[in-house]
Amino acid sequence: MHPILGILLVLAVLGGLFGGCRWYAARYQPHPEVARKSLHVALGLVTLSFPWLFDAPWPVITLAVLAVVALTAVRHVKAMRETVGEVIHAVHRESTGELVFPIAVATVFTLAKGDAVLFVVPMLLLTISDALAALIGVRYGRTHYASTEGTTKSIEGSTAFFFSAFLATHIPLLLATGTGRAESLLIGVQMGLLMTLVEAVAWRGLDNLLVPLAGFALLKDAGRRSMTELVTGLVVLGLLALAIAAWRRRTTLDASGAVASVLVGFVTWTIGGLAWLVAPFAALVSYAALWPPGEEEAAPIHNAQAVLAVNAPGLAWLYASTRLPGGDFLYMSVVCYAIQLAMIGRAGAPRPAGPAGGWKRIGAVSAIGWLVAFVPYVLIERGAGVEFARASCALPVVAITAVVFAHRYRWLGDDFAGASRWVMQGLVGFVGSLLALPAWLLL
Repeated sequence: MHPILGILLVLAVLGGLFGGCRWYAARYQPHPEVARKSLHVALGLVTLSFPWLFDAPWPVITLAVLAVVALTAVRHVKAMRETVGEVIHAVHRESTGELVFPIAVATVFTLAKGDAVLFVVPMLLLTISDALAALIGVRYGRTHYASTEGTTKSIEGSTAFFFSAFLATHIPLLLATGTGRAESLLIGVQMGLLMTLVEAVAWRGLDNLLVPLAGFALLKDAGRRSMTELVTGLVVLGLLALAIAAWRRRTTLDASGAVASVLVGFVTWTIGGLAWLVAPFAALVSYAALWPPGEEEAAPIHNAQAVLAVNAPGLAWLYASTRLPGGDFLYMSVVCYAIQLAMIGRAGAPRPAGPAGGWKRIGAVSAIGWLVAFVPYVLIERGAGVEFARASCALPVVAITAVVFAHRYRWLGDDFAGASRWVMQGLVGFVGSLLALPAWLLL
């Protein structure tokens, strides 16, 4: 079929689905989430035909652009919102889910490069698993846990997501690829567990983007792994979950923060190995013990956003290590975690008595953060002279960054645990780590 005809066919089908779902919602008045997810599933099932309709990415990208433009108009044009938008916006919560949906489809289709399974499995996760989790949660959800930004999700919905994600991965791999039975089973279990965790921490509809992209990355990586590596991955995931669950009561992490910590730890181990996992794990274990939270922070208030902001600079250097072969960026990652510990210590300190007290506190938290992060690093690197020199050069970098953070932190006011604080902390942490580049390059 010619790509133009394929685009027109898809647009006609999508138009019919929108009209049908609107009629169903008006005629039977189901729960708003049921109407919304019915449309979600219908649109997702249409995308499953793309590998057989289109040989190149540009028709799918064209459809995505048209969809984003149309959905933006539905969101902002009153006449369209009150007609077509009744189904999409029936659930009254802030969400970008409908806008990132077509972006996710086009991105995964482009990355799959014609591999139907690499495209279909993430789309099944996006279409079936996500919708099933929402519907089961609405109908049968009784046991809830804190998600990001004050929202809640249910254990029942997450369980439904896991089983559907497992089947959506295991069956296509078993029937449409040369993957062995045992391997497809293990990949399905790993996919189900990890995608359930991703869906649990996503906010404002970002699961429509994060689930398919993470599913694609995991599926592509798992296909290159041996049976031993797949089993080891499941064991590591289980150990991380158990360790963080056991330690969580000593921290200020809520449920979404704990889940995000498991995800960050697994991603770090998968890409970088055990050496890269030591610094973030040491930071997680030590921060609350070193700087006990005050009364206003005694409750579990730090969510997935906080965890991602603290770990983002280190993860950025981990990603750089995959794109620039031969570059040992472990040192740069350790610098990031030393900086984060110093900033956490400075943020948790009571208001100092005079300038001298402030400088003493910055010096103390900088030294402690540096020790927690760099003592394991020097031991892992077996204490070679260059590691001692690099570690020594990192201490003033940590202190300088802590001073900058302390200056900016005063401007946050009452938003000390809000999104602004975490965005700032992530940015300051990464920019501060750049000050350590000369030591890494010259030593």
